[in-house]
This record gives sequence, C-alpha cells and structure tokens, in this order.
Amino acid sequence: MIIEWLNPEGTMLFGDRGNWMLLQRIFPNATFIETPLHSIPAFTHQNVDLLCMGSMNERMQIQMIHWLSTYIDPLKSRINNDQGCLFFGNSQDILGLSIIREKNESQKALALYPFSVKQESIKRYNALVGIETKYGLILGHKSTFSLLYDTQDIPSFGKVVQGFGHNLEDSLDGIHDHHMIATSLMGPLLVLNPHFTQKYLQEVTKEEINIPFFEELSLAYEAKKRDFETSTHFVYDK
Repeated sequence: MIIEWLNPEGTMLFGDRGNWMLLQRIFPNATFIETPLHSIPAFTHQNVDLLCMGSMNERMQIQMIHWLSTYIDPLKSRINNDQGCLFFGNSQDILGLSIIREKNESQKALALYPFSVKQESIKRYNALVGIETKYGLILGHKSTFSLLYDTQDIPSFGKVVQGFGHNLEDSLDGIHDHHMIATSLMGPLLVLNPHFTQKYLQEVTKEEINIPFFEELSLAYEAKKRDFETSTHFVYDK
C-alpha cells in the first residue's frame, strides 16, 4: 500500500493533518510519501494506491496550479482508471477551469472539470454541513472564501441536507468521479466520519478495513450528528 500527500507543508490546513495521521494508523505497514512542492509526484511514475491533497491558502492555490499543470494527463488517467484520490477543503478549487478573484482577475486552473470558482478575500462563508452520499450522511465544516459555479456537468459527491453546497443556491456539493472524491468539507473529514472512511477505503483497496478507535470515533460522529440536527448550521460573516 502506497499513499501520497501532495505538498503537505502547504496543504494541511484546518485539521487535514488528522486525516493523514488516521491513514497512518489504519495502514501501519504502508509506504507514506510526502511530496514537496515542485518535486516530481510519485503517482506519475509508480503505482500509488491513494493520492491526497488538502486545504491551503489562496496564494498556495496558484503555486499548486503551476506545479500540477505539468501532470494533468497523469491525474486524468489516475481518475479514469479508478485509482483512489481524496482532495479536502479548497483543494477542489484548483480542479476547475478558473478562479476569479476581486476586480475580475482570473487565474486559470487545472481544467479537470468544467466549473469556475468565485473567490473573495473579505466574505467568509462558515457552516456545519451535512451531505447525503452513497456512503451515508457525511458531516463536516465549511469555512471558505470560494463559491463554485457552472457545476451542472460535474459528478457531485452528494446532496446537501443543511448548510450550503457548491454555492449558496446549489443543493449539491463536491465531486465524486470513479474513486476520486473532492469535497470542500473540513474536519478532519476522515476522523469525523469513520463509517465513510471505512467504506471508501474498502472500495479502493478491495480489502477489509479496520479503523482504529472505531467505536470511539462513531460515538463522536453521533454526537456531531445530534449537534448538526439542532444547530443553525449556517453563518455568514462579513
């Protein structure tokens, strides 16, 4: 088992390191590769079972786009060949056509999917979000400057139950294409949703997966679910 995280120094914000730490506990005998920015990613020249990328600041998004634009074809091939990919937080922003910032400044993205991102540096959208997916209810947090548009032609991760989706009017959220899942939810997501983590990893590895502290994590999930069912869920900060 080989698991790679792209630029962990720059893409492990908002608790994403918790996802990495849980994967290390689930697969104690696996090879874990932390690929620095501007290095050649391992997935481009060897078999990598699971590729991960996490949340980053807006300046880092630009650097990631410049870096990964060299490897668009291997990324596409990986997705189409049902190889595992987990992209957390605003890392999904770089998978679209463009990121549009203030004064309509546009940054070309990787163009793996035909959506655009509108990004602001003052308005932050925060929510506790629930998404109904093929794996059940996924719970997580959003805290983002980005909203996605023109998303009608992308395969969504699931339907939002509370909170907001790609944008404030969209009831769908995230991307689920073969074994590639990209979601703006933070958490860390794998820790908060042990049932999803188990089902997804079994799907990717085709093996029985045992999650450490599964009972405790499940109790925490149920507590978060109760909070989700009784909370306001959505806050807009100026």
